[in-house]
Amino acid sequence: MNTQKNREQVIAECYQAARGAVVLLNARSKEACRKWKDISFTCEELSAHCRKGGNYGIQTGRMSGLDVLDIDAPENFSALVKGLKAYTPYTKTG
Repeated sequence: MNTQKNREQVIAECYQAARGAVVLLNARSKEACRKWKDISFTCEELSAHCRKGGNYGIQTGRMSGLDVLDIDAPENFSALVKGLKAYTPYTKTG
């Protein structure tokens, strides 16, 4: 299997899942390459950036529709999970 092709596919899937809400980061870093608040990047720009060794992050919240739970106390994780309710989407059939 072609590793570069797989990497490009993963990047494209992440880009699509994040609705394009990505931030270009320096290599092996969480530091943005440039101001990013009002800048959008295409999937091709993201792929080219990664081919040069760059990294990327996905913006969370309204832009991407993704939410994050940051649990700093692993011992509390079980209690949190027990308190969550399963979400079952309602769909019409027929």
